[in-house]
Amino acid sequence: MGEIGDNAPKGDFDPLHLRAEEKRVVDDVRHGRPSHFTDREATPKAVIRADFIRHLMLQLPVGEGGPWAMAPGGVRIKAPLPGESEGIRITGAQIDGALDLSDGRSTSGGAMPVLALEYCDFSKPIKLEHARLQRLSLRGSRLRQVHARGIKLEGPCNLSEVSPFASETMSEMNTADFVGAQIDGDFYITDSKFIAAGTEGAPGIKAFWMNSATINGNFEASNSHFSNPGHAAISIWHAVIHGSCYLDGEFRAEGSVSLARSTMASFSASGGQFINDNLGALTLQGATIYDSCLLNAGFRAQGEVSLFGVHVGGSLSASRGAFSNAGKVALNAENISIGGDVFLNQDCEVEGRVSLWGAKVTQSLDIGVKEGSTATWLLTDATVNRLIDREGNGWGKNSRIIADGFRYDFFDVKNLSDAWPARRKWLKLLEWNKDLGPQPYEQIARVLASMGHGDAARSALVHQIKREMGSKRLPANPLTWPGWLVITIPPLFLQWLFGAGFRFGYSPGRALITVALLVVLGTWGTYYARDHGLLIVATQPMADVVLQNNHQFATSLATGRAEERTSCKGTVAPLLYAIDALVPIVDLGEEKKCEPGQVDPPDHEPKVFGRELDVDGVLRGIKAFYALLGAVATSLMILTFSGVLRKKLD
Repeated sequence: MGEIGDNAPKGDFDPLHLRAEEKRVVDDVRHGRPSHFTDREATPKAVIRADFIRHLMLQLPVGEGGPWAMAPGGVRIKAPLPGESEGIRITGAQIDGALDLSDGRSTSGGAMPVLALEYCDFSKPIKLEHARLQRLSLRGSRLRQVHARGIKLEGPCNLSEVSPFASETMSEMNTADFVGAQIDGDFYITDSKFIAAGTEGAPGIKAFWMNSATINGNFEASNSHFSNPGHAAISIWHAVIHGSCYLDGEFRAEGSVSLARSTMASFSASGGQFINDNLGALTLQGATIYDSCLLNAGFRAQGEVSLFGVHVGGSLSASRGAFSNAGKVALNAENISIGGDVFLNQDCEVEGRVSLWGAKVTQSLDIGVKEGSTATWLLTDATVNRLIDREGNGWGKNSRIIADGFRYDFFDVKNLSDAWPARRKWLKLLEWNKDLGPQPYEQIARVLASMGHGDAARSALVHQIKREMGSKRLPANPLTWPGWLVITIPPLFLQWLFGAGFRFGYSPGRALITVALLVVLGTWGTYYARDHGLLIVATQPMADVVLQNNHQFATSLATGRAEERTSCKGTVAPLLYAIDALVPIVDLGEEKKCEPGQVDPPDHEPKVFGRELDVDGVLRGIKAFYALLGAVATSLMILTFSGVLRKKLD
């Protein structure tokens, strides 16, 4: 380290008395050379006073006599090489005092020269509020605070490899404030470390702050570490980044990272680590990303990742990413608009809720999370072109899905015959919800039909109806059970008959088979009744005593039928009799010939529960039930063939 000039006063800066190192800087500036003092880790470092740098930048007079002396107009700062900007370049020095260039301009009112203070130590703040510079570089420096609100740079800004300045009396801490900055170039902050406070964090303070800034280039923070646990680590709200934003590589943030309502060409957090349980780990809410958004290749978030209302012109990729916020929202992508694909695959890990409520995905939604993931997926009112979910196995074995209003045009399946079984697996993740409506089933049926798999489409709709039937449960209050059973059982029986015999109106073939079986059953019953004396010739009602051939027949005014009964053998054809009784719209005249009744009734009817059983009444009841069943079956068959009850799948 050089020596301090003999005539330099101790204490406050005196521009007329420079230290040896400062004289060297003046000489280097005049000749366009950088001033290199020591290596980055070397100690002690040459001491350069902050006020001296301020005088050089503002072209204020410094020095008295000698080759380093300055003319009244200030030192003429020479560019290092033709085509490069003029400026002050100091490497490996200790900057003594607070460097204050707030509101600084050149003597002509334009931008001050390039300021490159690299691998330097700053124990006091750097104040650059509303200053105007050609370029700024603090690369490799150890510093406490950078106040640069409203700064305007005509070139890039380099804060790479920056770390906190600490000493025996100062804890490790550094922050940077670039709110409202205008950077006409790239902003580099790679391999840096910014710590707002200790392990408890600092409320109201942000490790890095750049709201409402404009960057005409990339924002690169790859491999950097920002820490403000439980509070804001990075805040870049309403910023305009004309290039890409990189928070990738070994990037790590302890505290919230927010780029809400910012615009950028693309965003990459691949491999980045975002840790914050309170305010959310990463927020891009309302941001506009013209190309892709990458949260993949080792990306890990502990806390909510919010993409609410984000517009992504390209694809959103979270392949091999990890989202963890148990019991809370892990990934909020509600109302997101994606111009390409969404990838949550390649064993992406999810612990918590993933909300795609109202999302619009132009291409595919590709789901393939780690099998052990425990997630609740909210897909309500989301729309995608193609659903890729590993034939229903990509959502996580322990996951649940809410998907009312979820619409898609296609889903991938290796074999068309596996389409419905694959969707059945997916439906099992939805059916935990007792309030699940018919829309998910109808959506599956619609897509299956469009794929030319009509049978599978009908299976989906039938499955939905069966689930509705099976969802009926006894009321909690046992006193209401009798009334509930009276009201519920008849409709349930009809539903069961409609499903078993007619497949709820989706199977005309099964309807024919059902009616044919009823005809066979009725034919067999007619044969049995005729051969066992349970079918008699029908007689006309009689109101008094009839005399014929000197024989008197007693009549029963109660039944209106003669006591003498004749068997129906040879009177009717059992098949035609069964059809006549079953089909109400067909009259073959067979029913008028015979009716149920005992040819030889016993003197005493059998007793049931101590009372005589009216066998004739039972036989008439069986026939009436058969006729009622036939009326219902015939009606359902007509409805099935007409297709009135089928849901439209187009």
